Amino acid sequence: MRREDLTSRSTKVKFLFIAFAVLFLIFNYYPEFSGNSEIQQQTSSKMTKIINVPSPREFDDILNENLKTSKRLFVLVFGSLVLETKQSWCPDCVRAQPLIYDALDKIDDVVLLDCPVIRAEYKGNPEYPYRTHAGLQIKAVPTLIHWTKEGPKERWVEGECERPTLLDELKKASLHD
Repeated sequence: MRREDLTSRSTKVKFLFIAFAVLFLIFNYYPEFSGNSEIQQQTSSKMTKIINVPSPREFDDILNENLKTSKRLFVLVFGSLVLETKQSWCPDCVRAQPLIYDALDKIDDVVLLDCPVIRAEYKGNPEYPYRTHAGLQIKAVPTLIHWTKEGPKERWVEGECERPTLLDELKKASLHD
């Protein structure tokens, strides 16, 4: 075999290996790319059904579909994950998300619509769709909204999502569903 053939074959193998590794990382850390936007969070005996909303243009359809069948619905708008750090670009989101998920897991029959925002599209853009959406009107991330068939009800923004009383507030809000 010629040396050129070996080099070419070796390069192709390396390229394929890297391509598969990148796809593996994307599908494991960004479920919206895998086609599996529903994730069951299993951190307690009660389970929050988490539905990833891949983009703002899909929000209304996913919201309306889940309002038909969900007993308790919450919407979380947060900074998307950064591939290199596997954390949100938003420090408030990094602190608040685990607290929110934990609190919601302690409430029966909860559906959470996870709405990540990409920093480059969101930051400083007053026309970002979640900012201009009639029901969302996002001013900052994270924002957690309790949503009923009548529309958005209670709302927790930034540091409010980290309050020690969050679980009690969420339970109280969801009693009226």
